[in-house]
Amino acid sequence: MQNVLLIEDDPWIAQLLTQVVAGLWPGAQIEHTQDLRRGLNRIKQQPPDLLIADLNLPDGSGLEAIATQARLRPASQRILTTALTSRELVLQARKAGITGFIAKPFSLDNLIERLQQLSPAHTDAPAPVIEGGLSDYLAERLRQQLYLPVLAPFPSPEELPLSGAQLLECANLQPAFAANLLATANSERENNLANPCLSVAEALAQLGGDVANELLERLLRTSPQLQDDDLRALADRWQAQQLEMQRILSLLATRHSINPQPLCSAVSLSRLGELSLLCAVQNFRRLGQHCTLEDIEQALQQSAGEYGNQIKIRKAIPAPLRQLIGALFMTPRGTPGKGQLMMRLAAIEAGMPHSTDETAQLERLLGGI
Repeated sequence: MQNVLLIEDDPWIAQLLTQVVAGLWPGAQIEHTQDLRRGLNRIKQQPPDLLIADLNLPDGSGLEAIATQARLRPASQRILTTALTSRELVLQARKAGITGFIAKPFSLDNLIERLQQLSPAHTDAPAPVIEGGLSDYLAERLRQQLYLPVLAPFPSPEELPLSGAQLLECANLQPAFAANLLATANSERENNLANPCLSVAEALAQLGGDVANELLERLLRTSPQLQDDDLRALADRWQAQQLEMQRILSLLATRHSINPQPLCSAVSLSRLGELSLLCAVQNFRRLGQHCTLEDIEQALQQSAGEYGNQIKIRKAIPAPLRQLIGALFMTPRGTPGKGQLMMRLAAIEAGMPHSTDETAQLERLLGGI
């Protein structure tokens, strides 16, 4: 796809469509308009390769755009999105000339799956090889929207609303949910640089159950799932390790009389880069490209840090939490705080790489504070 036109009046859905199209067809020229009049003008000037139009627009029906596009460029792809799915509408849409139909509300996985059917990987022609392979693709993805997956187990949208205790448990299992809670809480807090929200429990108390459940529902409906076995196995391993670190930190915090919640929240956020990179790898494969587990492990070593930094910047993760996260992977230099020492000690006890005498050194430092 070289040229794509989106006619959608909902800014959030338009943003989602733009992100997915950009991920599926890197280099495509994507234009967006919120009303039928501008959409028709654009189609008449230069009919796109792909048109995605909403049915109910502020100034008319998206079927008019579909019909105009079908008349001016019959070989193009024409997708209608709508929450209405009556038999009468389907007949009208076919008469107008749709080549595809996506019912709202759609999840991110469903949207990607439907649009992927238009990509070379789903035709008889071989998929073009992406120049530079996986490493160049991942570098390009860093300049675009980054996704975080939902991890099993997770509730279905129909099981919501969850109680406060259930929301906290869910955030411990879902790094994307924890990050969204903290980002939302800090965006609504005055003077958040001097007094940031540093834990999921604090964010839930500030936002309340209704807002938290709304954030979770949106996450469940729009975030991808890891469908490839090797990618899921990596995510499952990290999740198990994080749960073990949170268990250890709760014990250490009780022993040293400090609040464990910021420490446990930092653990939940500690693999954001790796998880986002796995989403990008899965998308790379969906474009018909091949990569092995060895390729993925190499990519994690080379690029997970950059992905993590970008996610933390875009989610505005507070500096104290970023320091705690960093302490999981390396004993902090200088004069580390008690929380940082405990983070590193918990990481080592949970099986993360370390030097021979590091545990004894950490215990000495922790005992001296």
